Amino acid sequence: MDIEVNFPRGGIKPTKVASRSPNKNKQKGNQTPSLKRKRSNSEDDTVVDNDLYATAADAINYKKLQEDMLLLGCLRDISSFTLELELPGKTSGKVNIASISEPYTKLLQREVDDDDVVEDKDISRLNEMFQIGQFLPTKIMEKKEGSNKTSINLSIDPKDINSEWKHHIFKERMLVWAAVASKLDHGYQLDAGISGSRIFLPFDNVEEGTSLVIGQPLWCIITRCEVSSTASTATVSILREHLIETTQNNNINQHYLIPGMQLNFTISKAVNYGLQGKFLNQCVGYINDNYLATPLEKSSKYKEGQTVKAWLLYVQPTTRWSYFSLRSVWDISTRKHELGLILRGQVLSRAAGGINVKFPNNEKGFMPYKRIMHVLGKNDALNLNDAINKKLPPGSSHKFRILDYNHMEQVYMCTCEQSVLNENYFTVNDIKIGELVTVKVDNITRGGLQVLLGNVKCFIHNTHLSDSPYTENIKKKFFKGQKLKTRVWSIDDRGVYLTNKQKLVNSDLCLAEVDKAVINQQYPGVVVNKSERGILVVFYNNIKGFLPRRDLIKVFHNDTNNMFYVGEVIMPTIKSITSSDLRLTLSKPVSNKTVEVGSYVEAKVTAIHEYGLEVEVNSNKLQALIPTAHLSSSLSLTSSLLKTYHVGDNIKDLLCLSNRQTPVLSLREGKVFRKQNLKFLRYKDLEEGKLIRCLYEDSDKSGIYVTAPLIPHGVTFKIPNEELVQKKNELTKLNFKSQQAIVAKVIKLDKKNKIQATAKVSEVFDFNLEYSLDLLEQYLQDQEQIKTHLLEIGSPIADLQLGQHVECVISQMTDVGCCLSLPNGMKGFAYLENRDKFKVDQKVEGIVFWINYHQEVAEVSISNKIDEIKDDVIDKPFGSTVYGDVISIHSEYVIVAARNQDGSRQVVFVPFKLHENNFTPYMDFDMFKKVKVVIYRKVSGKLIGLEKRYIHKLNKSRKEKRKANGDIGNQKKRKRLEVKRNNVCVNKNDHEMSEESDEENLTGDDTLSKSETDKDENQKQNNVRTDSSDDDDHDDSGNKGSDVSSDSETDGDEDQSNIRNNSNTTIAHPVLPGVQNYFSTSTDQSSELINDNNRMTVCPILPGIQNYFFNSSNQSSELINDNNQMTVRPVLPGVQNYFSNSANQSSDDESSGDETSKVETNEKKKKKPTVAERKELARLEEEELIRKEIENADSVAEPKTEEQFLKLIKGKPNNSKIWVLYMAHLASSAELEKTRIVAEDALRTINLELTAERLNIWIALLSFECMYGEQTFFDEAFERAVKCNDPLKIYLSVITVLAEVNKFDDMEKMVLKAKRKFKQDLKMWLDIGRVYYKHKQIQKARSFKDAALLTFTKRQCVTLLVQYAIMEFEYGEKAHAEALFETVLQNEPKRVDIWCTYVDQVIKKADIDTARNILEKSVSQDIPAKKLKVLFKKYIDFEKAHGTPEQLEHVMQLAKNYVNK
Repeated sequence: MDIEVNFPRGGIKPTKVASRSPNKNKQKGNQTPSLKRKRSNSEDDTVVDNDLYATAADAINYKKLQEDMLLLGCLRDISSFTLELELPGKTSGKVNIASISEPYTKLLQREVDDDDVVEDKDISRLNEMFQIGQFLPTKIMEKKEGSNKTSINLSIDPKDINSEWKHHIFKERMLVWAAVASKLDHGYQLDAGISGSRIFLPFDNVEEGTSLVIGQPLWCIITRCEVSSTASTATVSILREHLIETTQNNNINQHYLIPGMQLNFTISKAVNYGLQGKFLNQCVGYINDNYLATPLEKSSKYKEGQTVKAWLLYVQPTTRWSYFSLRSVWDISTRKHELGLILRGQVLSRAAGGINVKFPNNEKGFMPYKRIMHVLGKNDALNLNDAINKKLPPGSSHKFRILDYNHMEQVYMCTCEQSVLNENYFTVNDIKIGELVTVKVDNITRGGLQVLLGNVKCFIHNTHLSDSPYTENIKKKFFKGQKLKTRVWSIDDRGVYLTNKQKLVNSDLCLAEVDKAVINQQYPGVVVNKSERGILVVFYNNIKGFLPRRDLIKVFHNDTNNMFYVGEVIMPTIKSITSSDLRLTLSKPVSNKTVEVGSYVEAKVTAIHEYGLEVEVNSNKLQALIPTAHLSSSLSLTSSLLKTYHVGDNIKDLLCLSNRQTPVLSLREGKVFRKQNLKFLRYKDLEEGKLIRCLYEDSDKSGIYVTAPLIPHGVTFKIPNEELVQKKNELTKLNFKSQQAIVAKVIKLDKKNKIQATAKVSEVFDFNLEYSLDLLEQYLQDQEQIKTHLLEIGSPIADLQLGQHVECVISQMTDVGCCLSLPNGMKGFAYLENRDKFKVDQKVEGIVFWINYHQEVAEVSISNKIDEIKDDVIDKPFGSTVYGDVISIHSEYVIVAARNQDGSRQVVFVPFKLHENNFTPYMDFDMFKKVKVVIYRKVSGKLIGLEKRYIHKLNKSRKEKRKANGDIGNQKKRKRLEVKRNNVCVNKNDHEMSEESDEENLTGDDTLSKSETDKDENQKQNNVRTDSSDDDDHDDSGNKGSDVSSDSETDGDEDQSNIRNNSNTTIAHPVLPGVQNYFSTSTDQSSELINDNNRMTVCPILPGIQNYFFNSSNQSSELINDNNQMTVRPVLPGVQNYFSNSANQSSDDESSGDETSKVETNEKKKKKPTVAERKELARLEEEELIRKEIENADSVAEPKTEEQFLKLIKGKPNNSKIWVLYMAHLASSAELEKTRIVAEDALRTINLELTAERLNIWIALLSFECMYGEQTFFDEAFERAVKCNDPLKIYLSVITVLAEVNKFDDMEKMVLKAKRKFKQDLKMWLDIGRVYYKHKQIQKARSFKDAALLTFTKRQCVTLLVQYAIMEFEYGEKAHAEALFETVLQNEPKRVDIWCTYVDQVIKKADIDTARNILEKSVSQDIPAKKLKVLFKKYIDFEKAHGTPEQLEHVMQLAKNYVNK
């Protein structure tokens, strides 16, 4: 017999065809060779007789696969970038996205090179071009053999499949594999990868309703062709009827056969495992038993000489034997049983590599030998055949579990292993999201942990390994084989994902379906992304929720960048629910429980986050929050203090600042209010002159925004830059932090209670020394708390002691010192006076003088000037002066090494801040400078003092403030007192002293001036030093009871608490100065002047504005004369008496009261308005005039003149509508420049907090420039608008404006920019698409939609398609809209919301019949009962409104049938 010899493409190596044995006699003539042959022990060796005929139709395996080999594959799985194909012989391979077709690759390359997809060249996803079970010709491009696995890389590119074809072989009825290259007017241009060929596919030869995409490969049949020597032109068809009926002609050369071609196959005989036959006249081919017409069919059914239709599977390159299948490649195979299902099956027979099993419905199963070995005993392997026949004899029935399904052979892979049958988690279908499971670590990869849950491989991402932010150290604690308790996080096409976050593992609360989300309910979620717009949170099953920035600001104010880390578990509340996403808030569910603003509470820590402590108020179990910034007055310590707290800790003295949504508590403010005896203000009590504690929120070029916590809720207002510092050049030094404490003084309240305030330290601070000392004392106490925590966790830095000598190594030199390496890995720092003496790696000995516990850095002195440092030792009493050197400077304090008499040093801490409002340094300190320090306190063993120079400046500032207040505010008070004193009989000396004392007291001074001390020489006897020399070294010893030992006239006993004389003595009892008096509740704040036996007592009243706020019942002036005892009680001057609530302001003595009354009456007659009063009257008149103008303005008629617009703007300056109408009015009058000026005025005037109003102005300005202005003006306005607003809103607004003025070219340029800038924003794709639709650019809208589909995930694409379908209904074509809905519902048939939307849109078009058909189709879907109930209800309501009683009855019957089923 002549055998046509064909050589494989690329040539073959010379091979010797193996024969079974040289001694065996060959069969002669037409005799059939004997079929009784011993099977090979190895399936990899093909048994061949000497006539080059195979004696068995063996299946191919991985060893026989070769590169460049063509095979028929069946699609098993589709992912985003690969296709997984089943190959003959139960082998498999993968096709990369770049090996689909050359036109598809070009589109991909174009997408990479340019962000924008070319119109009509949109790239389709792989799952849109292919479907599971589809047969495809493929070529092996690469074969990689590993120790345990062989990987095969395939190609289905027509250029590779047809690489050996020439154009001249084209013939009619030939099957061709080609790809769509382009879409023409009447059809498609195809590309088969054959040089000189042109293939055209008319629309008439395409199945109706089928839409082909660029790059899609497909089978086609040549219906007509024209062949020449240079080129060939073919017309093809892809109609199913043409493909099924076409059989290749016998005159085609075997060399040009491709897998999938249909040929006539004549059966010659039966061989082992199949059939042998001939095709193309004399070519030999084989059919394996696995590829007969049906899975359970036997080869004995076929007779010799019978001709059947067969489809080519592959051609072996070496022998050129061809293998076929009797199953049509045009039929797609689908499985009927779910994977993991346990079925009872019957053992049929032994097969190559295992046994065949018969399942119900004549389904075929296969159990491989490697599975059978696990069923057999240990000794059964010695006689495998007998063991298999004994354990699994033919005809026996067993339980089998389905492991997999092979589409190529239409067989179920199964096993009867008992361990597999008992496994609870065998497939993904056995796993439920949110379920608590125990897994075993299988492998540790770069991206996370591969774990096994029963038989299912799962994965734990790095971000889900721990509650803490991911680091490589976290992964080191895991090992292969380790068992973990986890929860199922999500399941998708790529696999099963678990979480090891203990906050999720320990919580049974799980949100796995959007439909089950409950509004106002909290659910645990994980932060996956942070942006300027807010935070993206993912819940179980990849349900996404968005937490807007505006909701974050309500809790964290403007410090939103550091509030959460990616991977953190949070408990947001569901605010609203969309079709696929959630809108979130940090607010807790509404509860009747609350904490009163301004009240003190005790709370227990329930959770610790980077942004603060979640606590539970002990009194009512209410959940609240302590922001991190509110743990300490020093913001530099707050992050370290946060680590000192543990879940379950109780915290006392927490002050409630806000109870809106989540109550906000403050430990910092609680301590300050307690220490200074402050009271929480009510909003209605705000008045000019009030001091209020505020919290920094934000800033702009002109000032800062602060929030004042008040009752019932806080108020946010702006403090301009000029009210922050004394000098303008200090503005550049300002650096505020979120929630920083700032004290403000109200300087004005308008009729709308809008606050104007100042934060200048000279206005809010009375220069009290105690205030500065309190701040530093609290700082040191917080440092001690951090130290305690470090001791608990065993940090070596906490064991260091002040004065301890340590061995150090210099690790780095800096500008001011050097960094040190200390024992046990500790870090240190030393300030250097002479850097030349030291170098890197030098070993030095130092002495520890301070430890920054929050930075875990020890400050060390390595100079020889300090030999010994004593801690917690005081050689001198409080109030004494010591000398020392500045050895360290910090933002909060300065460290001075004070000299003791024995030569040792004592560390003294000196405050660097007078007040919270000391935004810039009050005084300058120089390193290693000698200073004098007065010691005042000891806190936790640390001495606190004040530099003398500091004290002098403080007292000078106090006197300047007192003088300023006296000169400006108290002139009338002095005159009034002088009138009264004229009626009091006192000697001249006493009168002068009284007058001067009163003048001092009225300015709020709590001490006596130098002039008073000069008049009374006896003051020197009261332990008071008034030496003018500041260099007296003996000033350390005296005055133990005084607060400050002073050497100059500026500090002459300014800080004495009491000054007394025995005769002719003036005694001053100081009151709480400055801010303390603001919160005082005293009911007796008057000043008294008493003369008793030549002894006069002056009790100073509260200074200036403070008395304005007291509700004393007795604020009158009294003059009492009783037995030569005379008392003068000066009245509260000026405006203070106006606010007194006293009903009785008379004197206790009637005669004295009458006399005082006469004096006051005469004074009132002579009184004239002051300059300030005249200004106030003018302001009130102006406001009244404005009010009347607004009332008189016509609120209905639209303003028509500039005067009318200006009046309206003056009354409502924040109303953008009035401004925009004004701009339109000017633009219509061609006053273009003035329009721009008005727009700028509007932007300067409208409150920065009213972002929506300001956005309206920007949009109006851009619209104006677009219509009337030049391009340069428009570009400039556009750039500014993008910087000052949400960029996306500006882009969308401009695109809308350009479309409305028909500037479509400019619009397209803007759309191009928007696509590049906001490619991942779904709103951009929807809004621009709506603009296209509204302006009848339907085709562009659809192209825009197609481009959007390539950007988003499958879930997002569903939302996008639904919205575009709605737009199609509203602006486009009804048929196209219905097609979009049908496409979505084909992939998402369980989405009830989409069904309802679809029906609603159709009803709007009055297409009742179509709506009824849709509803009928929807209720027939396999949808859970809960969801189906919604559809039935909608169907019933629809028929009630639009149908007949019969149609309504039909729906009711459908519902009943479903319930009964």
